[in-house]
Amino acid sequence: MFNRSKCGCLPCYQCRKSCASEFLGTLAPVVAGAGTVAFASLVELPQSLLLIALSFGLTVGALGLVLGGVSGAPVNPALSVANVFVGRLRTGLLVPFAFFQVLGALTAGAILRLVFPAPSASTFLGSTLLAPSITSSVAVLLESAGTFLLSGVILNVSSSKFGGGGRRLWSGSLYSYSSSSSGL
Repeated sequence: MFNRSKCGCLPCYQCRKSCASEFLGTLAPVVAGAGTVAFASLVELPQSLLLIALSFGLTVGALGLVLGGVSGAPVNPALSVANVFVGRLRTGLLVPFAFFQVLGALTAGAILRLVFPAPSASTFLGSTLLAPSITSSVAVLLESAGTFLLSGVILNVSSSKFGGGGRRLWSGSLYSYSSSSSGL
């Protein structure tokens, strides 16, 4: 599954570095985004939706720039699957990436629980709740469509035919996350 190191018992350095990148790349937007939601709900900020969108968008954009060269920065299991599908991620790295992405999200949840103890924050701690008029099946459909659009934007703006990425990946990520609130 992994390329092995010289000793044969550990994954290679680049695989470990890529998995660590995915862990941090998932942890950061969950802490920043959900933390902003929890903070905004506690202090009742005006225009909190803009602040929340910017916290997700800027965090994901910065991570794309910083971690993109290490692992490609899919930072989301759905985007990892999309990267495998188009040949940008080796199939053998899909399960380790997804594992470290989920681990990063769970660690971020634990950090948020420490920062916002139960009495000060709601039970939902910055999670997205469905409006009463939205059914679960409609929510899954909307999330799937948003994730599909996000995958398309990120895969297209980071492809070599568009110049390879940097600024385009950042702006595409910022636009995708702040306008559709998909992913993560």
